Amino acid sequence: MNDFETVKEETLYSVKRYYIEPGKTGQWIDLVWYYLILADRDIPNYRTVWSNLVGGRFPDRYRRELLEYMHGAHERYKQALFARDIIGKLVMKYPDNDVLFIINLHMYYFITVVKALADNLALILNYFYDIGLESSPDKIDITKEPFRARLRDKSTIFDKVCQGPEYEAYKTELTEFRDVVVHRHALHIVRVLDRNGQTKIMVPRDPSRGIELRTEQGRLGTKYAVSRDRKSIAKYGVMTTVISPDPTKNYEEPMEFCSRHLRFIANSYTAVLAEMARASGDQSKN
Repeated sequence: MNDFETVKEETLYSVKRYYIEPGKTGQWIDLVWYYLILADRDIPNYRTVWSNLVGGRFPDRYRRELLEYMHGAHERYKQALFARDIIGKLVMKYPDNDVLFIINLHMYYFITVVKALADNLALILNYFYDIGLESSPDKIDITKEPFRARLRDKSTIFDKVCQGPEYEAYKTELTEFRDVVVHRHALHIVRVLDRNGQTKIMVPRDPSRGIELRTEQGRLGTKYAVSRDRKSIAKYGVMTTVISPDPTKNYEEPMEFCSRHLRFIANSYTAVLAEMARASGDQSKN
């Protein structure tokens, strides 16, 4: 084995340049085109609305802003998909410290970009429905009542975006996760050893959950503890392994977390862009 092959084997993660085109056999496409296809598949009205914006089939008043925010949303959604896919590949590896380190990196980015996607959507809604909060940008947020109240008065799209279980999960969970990773302490993504002796990397259900310091009584009456070593903590920082008979009580799989919040984003954009596509179609008839 030569030096290059040795280095390649020791590479934990590298970015592929080419992928098989979704739905086709043996047809290779590049990274950007691959994720563009996936994004358009998840948000089927994007291409129609984008083409109508570029073609001038929207009123000129906010067309420039809508072009910017539509472009930003598409780029961020592709990045969110990419981050999710990287996490999905990494969770299949043995969960050593290096794997945990890289999953943390991509989870932090995923959380940040999904929050940005929802903010992007609020800006699109603000301009498209002429909500009128441009002078108060801090209020343009699908979780804030001034924006929600005006959107409710402007359109029935409120029912499809700003209520329901997926919205509530985003409102109460994702925004808190983003606040933790951007403004507060670290998000404690940890290794969890379950009753079957399997170790996996999991995300805390409560993002404010701190460093585990004690032995606790499990739901089934079995004690679970946290594996820690003071010398290792002093040298490397906190490398925590939670030993729990029922880890799903306090933790969940990273891919479950990612899929839930991406589904909310995709469904919300699909609903909004369907309305925009209809409106631009009506505009082109006038």
